[in-house]
Amino acid sequence: GLPQGAIPLSLFSFNAGIEVGQLAFIALALFPVALASSSESWSRPFRIASAYVIGSLAFYWVLERALA
Repeated sequence: GLPQGAIPLSLFSFNAGIEVGQLAFIALALFPVALASSSESWSRPFRIASAYVIGSLAFYWVLERALA
């Protein structure tokens, strides 16, 4: 439903919005990492817990796709 002349600008704006959203998500995800790394007592347990969470999600997605 867009005029032919508005399609390139619309696609560019949509893509720019997606990229800004991804950067905001990464910034929010790295904020707890920065807080944990500044405190030595939280650094090691946080890294271990993060590794288990990431590994568990990866394993779930592998199973989900393998069984589909």
